[in-house]
Amino acid sequence: LILAQRWTPWLVQFYVSWKKCERAGLTKPLWVSYDTDFLGDKQVLATRIADHIGRNRADPDKIAAALQDTSEAKAKRINQGVAGRGRDLPAEVREHILITAGYYADDEDLTPLIGG
Repeated sequence: LILAQRWTPWLVQFYVSWKKCERAGLTKPLWVSYDTDFLGDKQVLATRIADHIGRNRADPDKIAAALQDTSEAKAKRINQGVAGRGRDLPAEVREHILITAGYYADDEDLTPLIGG
């Protein structure tokens, strides 16, 4: 619970601030979803990244190869994310996250962060 209490407000505010900047035309972020993009087709994600930063600066095939390379995962301590892992949160933690996110409901759709 202490991690949720500490990080939920910061993470939600961070997300909302980027969405507000995007709406104001101050930035054009490339939104990436773990479930859709990292668990999905790496070539599709690599193409999106290359298109976003410019094909003259990035090769989608090289990006895809880097995304698929797990040869040094242990040495790099890569987090082994698991889709749906949030369903296992204790009810008290889940409730805290939803209440905190609710404070921002009028500012932004938080479905990408907390589900629907």
